[in-house]
Amino acid sequence: MKPELLVEICGNGLTLPMFAYTKRHIGDRLEIGLSEDWSHDTQRKRLAVITAETRDKVAEWLSPQFLNARITELERHAATPVAHPEHTIEVISKKLKFTEEERRGILSHFIAGAQLTSAGIAHAVTSYSQTIPDADRADTLDDLALHAMSLV
Repeated sequence: MKPELLVEICGNGLTLPMFAYTKRHIGDRLEIGLSEDWSHDTQRKRLAVITAETRDKVAEWLSPQFLNARITELERHAATPVAHPEHTIEVISKKLKFTEEERRGILSHFIAGAQLTSAGIAHAVTSYSQTIPDADRADTLDDLALHAMSLV
């Protein structure tokens, strides 16, 4: 799970992967033996802990303090001007290992968005990600949008 901000101006989601909460799926195995070796009560309590941790993470992400801190960070970096878009996106694409097709698509979305700032780069990445059919790759691109913005 990871928090996502919905940017009202463009409607794109902006994921915050640095705050992701992951819990490895352990399937039918627990630390020792198969799950049937564990009592129903133990399995239920284990699930209750995972549920409680998840609820706490979501509550943290929805807190005004968390949201205000993220917005402050975004605003601090968002206004950096992009003087040479093609070169900037080329450098970012190399650093973030975007394919040539992704680089061209992001540049096209950046130009169409007409926001010549680092926030415009993030917007172009999330906007372009919505056009690709591979959901996993789209999610990866969304996760890279803030990193792309910070590279400007």
